[in-house]
Amino acid sequence: MKQSFYYTDYKLITAQKTVFDQLTQQLQNIQNADRELAKKIQEQQEKAIKIVQHEEKKKNLTESIKILENKIESAKKMVDTPTMNTLSDTLKNTQILLTTLAKIQQYIDRINDLVAQHKDEQWAIKKLEEREKLLTDLYRIFSKEIMIKVLEDALPFFAEYINNLLAKMVDFTIHFLPKKTATDKLELEISIRDGHGERPAKSLS
Repeated sequence: MKQSFYYTDYKLITAQKTVFDQLTQQLQNIQNADRELAKKIQEQQEKAIKIVQHEEKKKNLTESIKILENKIESAKKMVDTPTMNTLSDTLKNTQILLTTLAKIQQYIDRINDLVAQHKDEQWAIKKLEEREKLLTDLYRIFSKEIMIKVLEDALPFFAEYINNLLAKMVDFTIHFLPKKTATDKLELEISIRDGHGERPAKSLS
């Protein structure tokens, strides 16, 4: 009897636990469904709010468009034909002015190019002038040096010729000596020698 009692209690407890588990699962399913439903309700509410907001924006835009259309109509009524003609003439004059300004800008660019070219030419002329001055100075230096060299080579023969002529008439001789002064001036020094000694020299530029 005692074993039968315990068996009956275990079977009853097991059955009750099964029913409890089923009820627990059903409750969990109901809670999950409730959460899903609440989520969908929230999404629908958000969509409804957005729809209301879009409708409000659409309404505001529609009103703004009507206001702009009314302003355009009012502006058309206020602008008469003479005014439109004046605006058209002003636009044409503006276009002509812009074309003229473009041509003036082209002239200015051309003038700037000519000025730059003139500056380059002036610089080239200055370089040529400097080169010419350098060549002139070199010519003067070398021409004097060449003249001195020629005189140094030719004067002895000239002096010998003159002294040969003088020897027939007088007892003195003439001597020539070319030289440059401190001021870079070419001079010819002439000295006369006789039996009594050398006389003072004379210089000829």
